Amino acid sequence: MKDGREKTVLVGVVTNPRDLKIALQKHWYRVPVKSAPPMLRELSVRYVAFYQNRTFGESGCQIRWYGGVAGIRIAKRRELFPKEKSHPRADDPYFRVQLTNLRELARPILSNRRRPIVFIATTTSKFLHAAEINDLFTDSPLEDELWRAFKAEGIPAERQYYVGKSPQRFALDFALFCKIQNLDVECDGDIYHADLARMRRDRKRNNILASLGWKDLHFSSNDLFKHQTETLNLIKESVNRLGGIEVAE
Repeated sequence: MKDGREKTVLVGVVTNPRDLKIALQKHWYRVPVKSAPPMLRELSVRYVAFYQNRTFGESGCQIRWYGGVAGIRIAKRRELFPKEKSHPRADDPYFRVQLTNLRELARPILSNRRRPIVFIATTTSKFLHAAEINDLFTDSPLEDELWRAFKAEGIPAERQYYVGKSPQRFALDFALFCKIQNLDVECDGDIYHADLARMRRDRKRNNILASLGWKDLHFSSNDLFKHQTETLNLIKESVNRLGGIEVAE
């Protein structure tokens, strides 16, 4: 795997040992077309890594295996599983990703909070150097900067953490789980304050999050790059007022 800045690595979820066994032994992985991420639809995936969910027990909530992509095509489920032609989704289309050069990571990429994920699109550079799931996200330079600061301060945040249920399901830039009330930290950027429509949408979003028990803080690029110490102090003071971080089990 070569280093690079483009998003060429797709982290997908395996929800049962059978799917992982198929990937490792038969060298293919399936994703429903209706829920496929953009990079798979655009055929820009070069590597696939597998996030094993909670059904894997002690080896769950981590990435252990990855491999190259040799080809991608669409096939119905009945073609992928000929013995299950009566399955209710037998006629549903799937992306069938042909895999090559599968290998096990020397050190698994862990989810410290054992969180659920769907897909993560990341770069080879981030994948090669990641120690935990939150190191993989590539959403914005602002978020990367705050994540580096959180790590330096030992603040256990979760990036791109989903809250709520569709159609009111939101991805939080950073989620901090506190004993009294959870904290959502958002990196707005400078353009945010000139976008009235977005501000109105986010006001509605924040109201819904408040009803779900979340407190939110918003920071601009100026806050994060020029006044980072003050910003971090404000976040830490907020965490302390909310009872401190709740340790994940």
